Amino acid sequence: MSIPKDGYYIALVQCDSGGEVGMHVQVCGGIPQTHRGQALLPSACSQFMEASTSEFCRVWSKDAALELDALRTANKALVESVKDRERERDHANDVADAVLRENAALQERVKRLEEAGSLALGYCAKGDLESADEVWGKAKKAKP
Repeated sequence: MSIPKDGYYIALVQCDSGGEVGMHVQVCGGIPQTHRGQALLPSACSQFMEASTSEFCRVWSKDAALELDALRTANKALVESVKDRERERDHANDVADAVLRENAALQERVKRLEEAGSLALGYCAKGDLESADEVWGKAKKAKP
């Protein structure tokens, strides 16, 4: 029987007396061992079944605690990463909103300048350059 990947299992183990017994087995580095860390002959182990979460926690409680701590640490890092991305997204949205407001204001300014330009051209066509300059000057000075 081939040895499964590293992990925690319940397996049939051939005893020296010739019988078989179901045993909690950890495979570490490809080598099966008892839950107490004693190496087993790979040829003596068969029918590996992955240990349930409750079996894992009951039999290998220190390993389970270490794994839980590692998961909590990784989760905390993921939560912080998500919060960072949310802050970045919110900032990007704020910038986009500001750009849209600025664009709308500039479009309004272009509209006013076009209207003033048309009015100034009308004054020019009538020969009233003073009024044309006044209209155009006021339009250019107007805030967006």
